[in-house]
Amino acid sequence: MGDEGTSIVLFGSLSQFTHITLKYLIRQNLPLRAIVLAAYSPSDNHPYVTKSSIFRTGSHPIVELANGNKIPIYYFVGDNAQLITFLQFHSASIFLLSCYPKKLAQSIIRLSPRCINIHPSKLPRYRGADPIFWQLRSGETETGVTLHEVTSSIDAGAILCFTPVIYPAGARLKTIQLILLKEAIAGLEQLLITPGEDWRAQPQIHSNSSWQPTPCREDYTINCEFNAQSAFNFVCAYSESNIPIAVDDGNAVYHVKDAIQIIPINVPIGSIDASECISVQFADGTVIFLLNDLE
Repeated sequence: MGDEGTSIVLFGSLSQFTHITLKYLIRQNLPLRAIVLAAYSPSDNHPYVTKSSIFRTGSHPIVELANGNKIPIYYFVGDNAQLITFLQFHSASIFLLSCYPKKLAQSIIRLSPRCINIHPSKLPRYRGADPIFWQLRSGETETGVTLHEVTSSIDAGAILCFTPVIYPAGARLKTIQLILLKEAIAGLEQLLITPGEDWRAQPQIHSNSSWQPTPCREDYTINCEFNAQSAFNFVCAYSESNIPIAVDDGNAVYHVKDAIQIIPINVPIGSIDASECISVQFADGTVIFLLNDLE
């Protein structure tokens, strides 16, 4: 695919998003030379490894997948000089970022002719960390995935490819990520079969941009200002989150672990098991939530 010199180094983290990206790159037999992970090595005795339980069993699915396919890994925790040495040895025509949580130094970016980031939103909207979270929390149903050039400004580089995507109602986060990343890799494949001189990068319109921070615990609380479908979609997507989701109905705050059903406005609500579920009225309907076991 592409010219014979095409090769990729994947930059990522110990996240599901990076893991799925790696799976697609391997599945599509794309020329992946190495991986840079913003993480400590499983063999590292650094105290933060135990504290954060990054490697709960001494390994990780990303590491196992890479090792199984003989893909070298570099664990980057801040030493640019060592990373440069690694990248010079595993030289690549494309650096591909997927959920990479660090800002790349210009000395790193310059090592490859192309440095591309996968961003799961329609840039310039929803720049910053965890755009899927913020889009769902804002009630977005139409989104997409953008491949853009990496620059010194986060998520602000020129757009190489954008593919629109509709969020499936009530989808789990992994399903959403699979859909977005499938389109991202398809876009990357199209770029790879296009001669480099024919790549067309469109500058972002910065006046239309929005930016969101990393979600905090309070951001996992929703209230009755949401519409029913948005509340349902958000809870379904983040039902397996490590941070508990809370629903504030104006009278009490309930910790929930899933969304079960949407009942349209003016439709009678049948009997529910109050010990396991709670019904919350929104402006356009009612959502039945499954209560957290700790409730």
